[in-house]
Amino acid sequence: SDTGITPDFAFGDVAKRLRLDASRNTGDTSTTIVDVLGYPATCVDVPVSGGTKQYCSLLDGVLSSFVGGDVTVSMTSYVAQGDPSLLST
Repeated sequence: SDTGITPDFAFGDVAKRLRLDASRNTGDTSTTIVDVLGYPATCVDVPVSGGTKQYCSLLDGVLSSFVGGDVTVSMTSYVAQGDPSLLST
């Protein structure tokens, strides 16, 4: 990707970033519940040196948004169930 966003980012790097930011926070975190595409998402704001980073996920753990110093990710569509055609037997 020319933007640095890869599947690894969405499925692992965000968790690593959150753990790192939580260990370096400069104040208390805060949480909110927001609507993302009609689904409730839990967001946590983590104050860090230089600003605040926000991590949001749906109840099933899917990343719905991330706002960091270097990148912003926003969910644009969501299907609450898997596609059986993608599974092989």
